[in-house]
Amino acid sequence: AQNFAEIGSESSLVSVKDNGHISWEPGILTKTICEVNIGKYPFDYQKCEIKFLTWMHTNKTLDVQ
Repeated sequence: AQNFAEIGSESSLVSVKDNGHISWEPGILTKTICEVNIGKYPFDYQKCEIKFLTWMHTNKTLDVQ
């Protein structure tokens, strides 16, 4: 990604369900750049790795969809 920025705001809303499930769905828009390998064209495929990092959660508690 080209830059990092804080997402959400002081007025961001969360959803709290009666079963205890709490969700926060901030919007984020980022631009990524990946190398393109066309060496096996037209049978090539591209793979681009994007990492999402959090200081507060583990991969067991964070669900990115």
